Amino acid sequence: MDIQATSPDADALRDDTPQNRNAMAQAPQWPAFRRFVAEPFLPEQASGITRPAINATVRLFGIDIAFMAVLIGIAMLAMAAGFEAPVNVMDDMKITAGIVFAIVVFAPVVEELVFRSWLSGRRAHVFVPLVLGLAIGGGVGANLLGASLLIVIASAIGGLSIAVWLLIQFPSGGPMPWFRAGFRWIYYASAALFACVHLLNYEGSDPVLLLFVLPQFVAGLIFGFARVQYGLWSSIALHVVHNALFITIALLGEGAA
Repeated sequence: MDIQATSPDADALRDDTPQNRNAMAQAPQWPAFRRFVAEPFLPEQASGITRPAINATVRLFGIDIAFMAVLIGIAMLAMAAGFEAPVNVMDDMKITAGIVFAIVVFAPVVEELVFRSWLSGRRAHVFVPLVLGLAIGGGVGANLLGASLLIVIASAIGGLSIAVWLLIQFPSGGPMPWFRAGFRWIYYASAALFACVHLLNYEGSDPVLLLFVLPQFVAGLIFGFARVQYGLWSSIALHVVHNALFITIALLGEGAA
């Protein structure tokens, strides 16, 4: 049977063997993604960087583009009908080389580490970002409250030390049982939090702003699927090309103006 022509059902997707992970990577991604979003589940481990996984990531980018095109098209029709879009803090931002690097490289790496690196459900993957985030956030908060830079550095070093210890303590092993049991809601929450963070791009607090971060919510679902099926490299790669596409469109628009 030609695996390219098959559409794996939910039971087949849950057959977590290396052979099945490889088969799913070669299969059309839309049916697999659609079924995953309807019934999220956590594989024992991601497939890693393989040729089928790379091809699957490319196909997922096609799905991402299709969704973004539809959502942006709907927004443009709404504005053409007289709906006034909220002010985006980036509207008047001059796009420099530094901004391009931040949007295309820095933001995707940091956001994937924060929102999806831990979706594997493994102890180290879950607790290391949490420890580092609390340590760095606590240090920055202390600095804003008037503490010395030494405290900020000490917090970062302390968090890094604990993170290294956690990696040594829990170098391997499958997903934690409680994480696997609640994965459906953890997956949705990860995408929702990713979208809500992007509310900071807009001025005001009108609930209608939630509609304007719907693209980020959909992207979060796609990136989360890629992360648990193929690995963190896949979600980072998707995020990078996603942002690169939109910054390219912005640059072309800026040049045309």
